Amino acid sequence: MTILYQIDELDREQVNIEEAVEIDATEDKDNSIISKDEREKADNINDKKAVRLVKSAEKSRYSLELSELEREKVKIFDYYSAYRRDNRLIARTDNFIDLLVSSMETINELPSVNCYLEKLDEEEKTKALDELNTLNNEAILCVSDWHAGVDCDNYYNKYNVEIMFKSIAKLVHDVKYYCKLNKIKRLNVLNLGDMIDGIIHVTARIEQGLDLIDQIKKASEALAQLLNELQECVPEIYYRSVTDNHSRATADVKQNLESENMNRIIDLIVEERLKNTKIGFPHDNIDYTLGKFKLLNGKTVMFAHGHKDKPKNSQANYVGLTKEWIDYIFLAHYHSTEYNEPHGAELRVNGSLVGTENYAFDKRLFAAPSQTLTIFDNVVNDVIDVKIKVR
Repeated sequence: MTILYQIDELDREQVNIEEAVEIDATEDKDNSIISKDEREKADNINDKKAVRLVKSAEKSRYSLELSELEREKVKIFDYYSAYRRDNRLIARTDNFIDLLVSSMETINELPSVNCYLEKLDEEEKTKALDELNTLNNEAILCVSDWHAGVDCDNYYNKYNVEIMFKSIAKLVHDVKYYCKLNKIKRLNVLNLGDMIDGIIHVTARIEQGLDLIDQIKKASEALAQLLNELQECVPEIYYRSVTDNHSRATADVKQNLESENMNRIIDLIVEERLKNTKIGFPHDNIDYTLGKFKLLNGKTVMFAHGHKDKPKNSQANYVGLTKEWIDYIFLAHYHSTEYNEPHGAELRVNGSLVGTENYAFDKRLFAAPSQTLTIFDNVVNDVIDVKIKVR
């Protein structure tokens, strides 16, 4: 109400000034009708010129005051517009959170699982842990490009929410097998983004079977189930995540803020769902888009979604950023598995769970749906890359 009152006051002041200008103009008009005889009778023509100069100066002052009032009105209107825009954004955000919370209330509790070594007696558990500590083997599982919400059926690929959950079940099964086979002590799960299809492309939204709320709900639940079940195969699990392009809150990339990325909401839901488990959530990223951590063998790992990085330049960029050597780099985004060694670092580009959707089909980009598991055998100092085909 205060802003509107200020605008009304400025309007009234502007009307008063405009009326004063009109009165002066009327007086000038009256003076211009003076007859020739009367002008000849004037005692001092110079006095009349002086009066005109004074009136001209007053008109200039009125014009200046009107300009200043107009500027003040524009400033106040801009402030008022920004105030209303912020209020609309807050209201929409509150509404979005309410919808999300209400949708999450319908999700069932995660099934209880037997954590690794839990079924063993104390003597067997001690012996198994001693072996794991001696081996010190570690693995990195990359999960990315699930694109929850996509509903496609083309010559090369079929994908929907039901197929997504089946693919994740296959992924969990295979990861358990390889972790047990290689006696993994610690499993690092990297969420490299694009877990939902999002709202960034109109053409993508046409083939979506879920709205944004349900996309977040399904992706969060699938990821929570994956992490929960993987507790059966390793004694230590750590989860890290980065933001991406498909999860951004606005379609216009120029207006995008990385802090307003839907992948952060997925992380919050997953962590809340798994708060009573042994899964670790370190929160040690460099920023929203880049993560860095150390392996048990002392090697340095960096990871990102890949929408801001070219694989061949990633090592040089990351070394320039951190001022330290980067041993392993994990990216996603390109929907196709790649192994390379740019500038001496070992690079892995993760595949996609969605596979070739309609956009990729139109671009003639064909790749089998897969996710990447990288095993670090610290006994023989080998790195084993497993491309897990999920369908």
